[in-house]
Amino acid sequence: MQPTKPGVKTTEFYVSSTLTIICGILAMGVIPHSTEILQIVGAVGALLSSMGYTWARTKAKQNGG
Repeated sequence: MQPTKPGVKTTEFYVSSTLTIICGILAMGVIPHSTEILQIVGAVGALLSSMGYTWARTKAKQNGG
């Protein structure tokens, strides 16, 4: 069994970080003509991205030692 890589060295970290930043920009309403629905979608997307990354790292740490 291989030891678990540090989080910063994983693809999941970069995908999750990029998605969280993009969704955060949507949630802040920085984009012109953005609606409240788009802001809510951005906030939910950022939340789900963060939670998904946390879940994935927890599973990796439990399985990989």
